[in-house]
Amino acid sequence: MTATDLDTIALALDTVTADLDSLIDDAFGTPAEHKALKPRKRKADSSMITATYKKHWPKHYHAAWSIVKCSDTARDVCHDAYAKAHAKREQFQGHSAMSTYIFRIVVNQALDLIKSGSYKMSVHGGAKDSGDTGIERQWTAHDVVPRP
Repeated sequence: MTATDLDTIALALDTVTADLDSLIDDAFGTPAEHKALKPRKRKADSSMITATYKKHWPKHYHAAWSIVKCSDTARDVCHDAYAKAHAKREQFQGHSAMSTYIFRIVVNQALDLIKSGSYKMSVHGGAKDSGDTGIERQWTAHDVVPRP
């Protein structure tokens, strides 16, 4: 193989590579376009938290209830989580959706409550309230998730 043959092969490879790059850019966009499409980090404000509350409250309540097994306590956990999200809204970096951020706060608040030792679970799996009449209710899947 001569130097001329190698030059011809190199030129052909460059042409094929350029054609492939062009096809890829046409199909998927250029790297500059990818940077432009990158989601921007958003700062949280009260309206974002309110919109999340209106849309995602049932999901957040259900997550809390699935951990604490008491509707009143689950509501308290959600309330505390939304209050915490509002108080720390400046720390929200926008890497995830606001609903995901608050969902994680709800789960952590519920788990922290269980770990604290001040939360008592009944024999049936539900929470034992101090104002109880002595009858412990066993929660079922038929319990309705309250709307805000």
